[in-house]
Amino acid sequence: MRRFGLAMILLCVLLLVASPALATESTAVPEMLAEQLAALDTAGVEAFLAELNRTGADYLPPLTLQSVVGFFRGQGEIPGIREIINGSCQYLFREVLGSAHLLGKILILAVVAAVLGKLQEAFGGENTARLALVVIYLVLVALALTSFSVAVATASAVVDSLVTFMVALLPLLIPLVAATGAVVTAGLFSPLMIFATQATGMVVKEFVLPLIFCGAILELVSRVWEGVSVSSLAALLRQAGLTLLGFFFSVFLGVMAVQGAAGAIADGVTVRTAKFLSGTFIPVVGGMFADAVEVVIGSALILKNAVGLLGVLAIFLTILFPLLKLLAVVLVYRVGAALVQPLGAAAVGDCLQVIANTLTLFLVATAAVGLMFLITVTVIIGAGNVAVMLR
Repeated sequence: MRRFGLAMILLCVLLLVASPALATESTAVPEMLAEQLAALDTAGVEAFLAELNRTGADYLPPLTLQSVVGFFRGQGEIPGIREIINGSCQYLFREVLGSAHLLGKILILAVVAAVLGKLQEAFGGENTARLALVVIYLVLVALALTSFSVAVATASAVVDSLVTFMVALLPLLIPLVAATGAVVTAGLFSPLMIFATQATGMVVKEFVLPLIFCGAILELVSRVWEGVSVSSLAALLRQAGLTLLGFFFSVFLGVMAVQGAAGAIADGVTVRTAKFLSGTFIPVVGGMFADAVEVVIGSALILKNAVGLLGVLAIFLTILFPLLKLLAVVLVYRVGAALVQPLGAAAVGDCLQVIANTLTLFLVATAAVGLMFLITVTVIIGAGNVAVMLR
């Protein structure tokens, strides 16, 4: 009840300050939009976008806040679906070609392993051949460790970038949600998002990725040394990492959805009540207040949706190229496993499948973090829009 009264007071004060400048609604919305955009601190977001544009300069057109705002007003352009698909295909093709040397090493190891296997069958030199095969498997494990290190570093860098961007985006998005009249929603999301953003990065980097990494190493050890069997422990570690990620994902999105819906309903009632009271109990300027609320909320709604769309595009593009890079390496190992099977090096093919499956798990974990942030921004935008519709 106290929060409800405070929200109405803040909204009435905002309208009282803004109403003298709102002479006509048709000209006031663009002016108010420009004023609100100029009042926002966009330095953090623009710095992040500059780095993002530099990374994808060869594949995608630049993405800026001004272009997204102009797009909502019919005066700007943003990267389209066709441009994103074309740029993604070019980047993936380049990464696959760059990993061709890795496929060559895999095939050479498979040929040597197959030859040693045939020599072992022909001459019965079991100990010597077995020692040579172990050396080959160790080289393969070294390749796997290199790929795992690159994958973990890529995933960690993506998570850090997403957290950095969300920390820069929230101070823009949350006040705009409040400016549309969704004061309760903004109050609920502000502390929740700060905690969730930091917690997501910590859980994925400190627990999920290391568990998957350790599980993969133990699986490879089981396949290299026949006398050592830790495959069950490896499966347990992988399952623990995926379960932790899934549990955190479900709880986080569930809380976001429930609080967003509850805040939107409360805000819709608050704004509607404030407009009714201003029009009914303030005879002289009540109509001015009613018009002012339309202009203020309308311009804030446009800017909020523009910033939200910018956030969705930036998050998607941030995870796009790293995921394509991991996908290229996964494809190389999959192709390698398929090519070495006819050579008779079954053990090498099994190791390649383990490596490819592990890299796929790294890819899924990274994509899950990006999807979590994408849904979060969407929920915030939707909650603000629902509050405006309910008024």
